[in-house]
Amino acid sequence: MAYYLVRFYSGSGDRPPEQLIREVVDNELRPKLQQGGGLNRYITFIADDGRIGSASVYETKEAAQNGLQIAREWANSTGAMQGYRLSQTLEGEIAATIDADIHYKPAFGMARLFPTQATAAQVVETIKQARAATQDTGSNIRTVIVQLPDGRVGSFAAYDSQERREQHTAAIRKARENHEMQRVLPNDPENIAVRIITSTGP
Repeated sequence: MAYYLVRFYSGSGDRPPEQLIREVVDNELRPKLQQGGGLNRYITFIADDGRIGSASVYETKEAAQNGLQIAREWANSTGAMQGYRLSQTLEGEIAATIDADIHYKPAFGMARLFPTQATAAQVVETIKQARAATQDTGSNIRTVIVQLPDGRVGSFAAYDSQERREQHTAAIRKARENHEMQRVLPNDPENIAVRIITSTGP
């Protein structure tokens, strides 16, 4: 089953974060990860709180773990990430990718981490039923729904503008007024907003 992996790094180095991402991470690390196999999509970002990071879609959990080892060895051998430390990892099996066939250049992103007793599969099914009932085509926002190991359900969406991100946030808030949606997503999510620097893959 496809696997999602997000890593956040805190700290600072000898070059600005965007320069580090474009000149080092994307040019040096990404090709190594692709050579490692199983990597379908790779996004780098700077979070609104200043952290830098990456989001990856792998074919399997095993491929993701191999990618982690490649990244670890690369960082240790090159010293490229000196001054940064891994501060947060989000990972899990992908339950569904909503609007996967929608293509646009991603410029902004949002992770929404929902505390819930429902599974990611139940959340996905409820979203599909709610959209069908209202004949909603969604906001045509590519969104990955992930079952996180701690029981939370992660929603990871990419946008072509900040305005679209704000509109989608409002749409999600309104959708959660639906009784069935309230049942599976009763609690407000933790939101992590990011600006996407590079994006590779479908």
